[in-house]
Amino acid sequence: MAACSGASPPQEQDAEDERAIAAVRDAQRPPPEPLDLQPITFADIEREDLFGAGCVFMPDGSTRTLALAQVDRGALKLDGRVVRFAPDAGSSEHPYGTRARYTGPAHSFRLTIASDAGRQSGYETTDYPGELEVRDRYDRVLMQMAGRVQCGA
Repeated sequence: MAACSGASPPQEQDAEDERAIAAVRDAQRPPPEPLDLQPITFADIEREDLFGAGCVFMPDGSTRTLALAQVDRGALKLDGRVVRFAPDAGSSEHPYGTRARYTGPAHSFRLTIASDAGRQSGYETTDYPGELEVRDRYDRVLMQMAGRVQCGA
């Protein structure tokens, strides 16, 4: 009888419903906002009391710190102000107790470290090839770049 009425079988109807729900959800999501990521300066570190052991990300060919990761916090400088992030305890652990992922109110960032390729760069620091990825609250990648992750005390 269902075949004569033109109604879809339950499985097909469920799939159609899921597609419709996904389309509505996507339509409600605003477009990604531009990301104004700026270097974290020593003055920022002093003012925000961000001293301590951890890791910093510097893009290839630069000594500018774009991300800071520590045991109890992470930091990025967005739109001229330092924004703090919470470490994701479920993400993998990096040197000095830092984490691979940090989350904040509107963004998150991920540090990827090639831990097997580290080389000592100072008395208490080791440099690793790495990557920084910044995502928005909808988990969309806003920025991704390769660089150097320097970890130390």
